Amino acid sequence: RKDIIVKQGRIAAFQNPIDLDRTAAQWHAIKTGDQSAIEEYNETVGNVISQISFRMVKRSSQSLTVRTPRGDIPLLIDTGGIETPDHVDRVIPVDSIRVKRGLNNETVVDGVGAPLVVRQKWTTRDPMISETGLWYPVTAILDLDNVNQPIMRFLDPTQEENTMVAMGNNHFPLKANYTASIARDLYDRQTQFVNLSGLIKYEKFSEHMGLFRISTFDPEKIPIVFIHGLKSTPNTWNNTLNEMVADPVVRDRYEFWTFGYPTGAPVPFLSAKLRDEIERMTAYRRSRGSASNRVTIMAHS
Repeated sequence: RKDIIVKQGRIAAFQNPIDLDRTAAQWHAIKTGDQSAIEEYNETVGNVISQISFRMVKRSSQSLTVRTPRGDIPLLIDTGGIETPDHVDRVIPVDSIRVKRGLNNETVVDGVGAPLVVRQKWTTRDPMISETGLWYPVTAILDLDNVNQPIMRFLDPTQEENTMVAMGNNHFPLKANYTASIARDLYDRQTQFVNLSGLIKYEKFSEHMGLFRISTFDPEKIPIVFIHGLKSTPNTWNNTLNEMVADPVVRDRYEFWTFGYPTGAPVPFLSAKLRDEIERMTAYRRSRGSASNRVTIMAHS
């Protein structure tokens, strides 16, 4: 039985021309404090993402354009909020994702921007994510200070400095959806272990055993390692993770990891594997700029 069910709608490119002049007027209205323009502005940002997402992940971002009533307009891309933009192979608007089972609540923040989920594929540069890749949240903002040279900016909503967006003399919350990325990520990897089979036939799942990061990397944050108990899987932490990421203080201070293992394996073997994996994790974090070896472990049995 799958612990979490996610339904993803078909992503079709937005074909209609996008009226950037109208959207630019909304952009400037928001900068003066007019919140009534936010909803339509956000919808347009999402439409632009639908137009460009396929071309963007195909590495043609140097020639991206937006189709408008007055012709194609070049679009600049600022991927500063995507940890490894060269290794992202999927960009999906959150509106196309629906969690049908597995999480009690949806953690969202209303504000400015179009929430997305992006998938980072596994590479040797970042070997401590699952072989299925890593899904994480991003929010897109379309900068229209110059309507003839729009800039699509991608922001990481898990970073404290991005929780508010400065627009003119005003500040607005960054719109974000934290549940969609958690659900999409856990949905992909849940077949790596099966509760009862992992207890009875642990050899079948041993190749998937390990410690994996399930959030964006930040050398300043403290890693929390979630460890499940007997006849269980990392999915036992689904709702815990969703509740923790809802807390801005926790979200700003910690990054999240899970240790998955077939629970029928001998305990001394599992203990040795866990120690090795934590040492590997701290070495990896040091290699990417972390100055601390601090680790928080959350476990149950």
